[in-house]
Amino acid sequence: AAKRIEVEMAEAKQRKFAVLDIKGKASEIVKEDVISTAKSIFSMSNKDLLILSTTSGGIGLILSGAAVFLSRFADLIPFESMYEEVSGVIKYGFYIIFLAFFVGFLVVWGISFAMTYLSYYGFSVTLDKQDIVITRGLIEKKKATIPLNRVQCIRIIENPFRQLFGYATVVIENAGGGLDEGATINLFPLVKRSMIIGPLKKVFPEIIFEEPANKLPIRSKRYYYRIHFLWMLPVIAVLTYFFYPYGLFSLLIAPIIILYGLWRHCSGAYEIFGNQLTMRYRRFSLNRVYMMKNRIQSLEIKQSYFHRKKGVATVSARVKSGMDNINAQVRHMEESEADRLLSWYQPSHPIQETEESVSCQK
Repeated sequence: AAKRIEVEMAEAKQRKFAVLDIKGKASEIVKEDVISTAKSIFSMSNKDLLILSTTSGGIGLILSGAAVFLSRFADLIPFESMYEEVSGVIKYGFYIIFLAFFVGFLVVWGISFAMTYLSYYGFSVTLDKQDIVITRGLIEKKKATIPLNRVQCIRIIENPFRQLFGYATVVIENAGGGLDEGATINLFPLVKRSMIIGPLKKVFPEIIFEEPANKLPIRSKRYYYRIHFLWMLPVIAVLTYFFYPYGLFSLLIAPIIILYGLWRHCSGAYEIFGNQLTMRYRRFSLNRVYMMKNRIQSLEIKQSYFHRKKGVATVSARVKSGMDNINAQVRHMEESEADRLLSWYQPSHPIQETEESVSCQK
């Protein structure tokens, strides 16, 4: 029955011709044959599936679910007797406690591994005319169809751990909010970095996937670690005072913060390719965002007093993602370059307002 509905919907998208009789009534409906033009774009190998399951972030989801369970049923759990049992175990020493935590971690990791493996088993992406079709799942097979005209931007995300092995994740932001997959959809959950561009060009031939060439000025480095460094100074002082001399090890936090800020500064870049804006930035994972001008909801420049003195600014581009927006942001670029991006986005002549009105803010 589900297949029949799918075929009927596909036929409804085809052109229909009505043959009228002498009385002007439709006597016959002739439908074009529905020929499947789906072509395979990407499929995940067993090796990649194992790596994805091993490095997935499902542990946090499981722990948060356990926390919700405990908050809901806290009255039914015998914490007093559990406390007595734990107190008895503590007497046996540190190694037993460490072993218990290690076993617990392995159990949670095993559950996360199984959930990810079953969810992404048989993951494949096909392109059927103007639709992206994603199929996945072993026990519960899921199939999602995303129209190409709903895709707002493409993001390539490189987790630092996966980046060491040359892997990345490709996601697309979908303007619709009714899919089971959600607004942010894993197009390629895990793929070799060197193998990304080919499949993406088959789906999005109009997108230029070159690395952005415009990098950030040297004088903006300090802004990437100054704020974090300032709020960490009281923490270092408190730890040093109350836990002296071991608290002095907290001084190591300062160079870590500085190195992390410099790492983010080196990752920042941007480029304009015709009607396309490419942004590269790092929070913890490295993000490359590819956006077409007509898909950007708003472009905004932010400057503080200190930024104006140094001639730097932060540019934020928002695109539709389900019922909400996502924000791609390159921080502390040249002020003149930020103005150039804003001028590129502003319409050259007045346009009529539509439902999806765009706004330029400064």
